[in-house]
Amino acid sequence: MYLCLSLLWLLAYQVLRMLICLACCEIEARKGLETNKQLSVIEI
Repeated sequence: MYLCLSLLWLLAYQVLRMLICLACCEIEARKGLETNKQLSVIEI
């Protein structure tokens, strides 16, 4: 029983970490797009 719970916890932790990583990557990508827009505006 305990082993099963710890395995479930480990799996949930991995999934959560992956989701957080994806969210961070998306935020960084959006920031990158915004800075690119600002740079292109400055160039014009």
